[in-house]
Amino acid sequence: VYGVANADRAAVGDLLDPSVELVGLSYIPSAEGKEAVLTRVDTYAAVRGMVTNHAVQEIQASQDGPLTARTQVLVRVSAPYPVLSWWKLDWRKGTDEVWRCTRIEPLWLSTGGGR
Repeated sequence: VYGVANADRAAVGDLLDPSVELVGLSYIPSAEGKEAVLTRVDTYAAVRGMVTNHAVQEIQASQDGPLTARTQVLVRVSAPYPVLSWWKLDWRKGTDEVWRCTRIEPLWLSTGGGR
């Protein structure tokens, strides 16, 4: 989350599986594959100056099996007013013992104003 908020392509890239999928919404375009998701990070870098602060408000995690897990993350971004969003990330443990994100899904986005 901090890698995306800081438009840090390398940090985000280290966490992504080559086949990662970003599930889209009407205002968040879908992306398939690591390069496509990293392109979204690059696009975000263009508007990064509008963000005044950001934070992870809450993290929920579960391991569904020896090689699969998921997290749900509540993120707050102020640009300039606070927007909250819940995201679900699916993870897979590779043969190199490293967990990488295979799917990113926005679950809920506030309309602004924060909480």
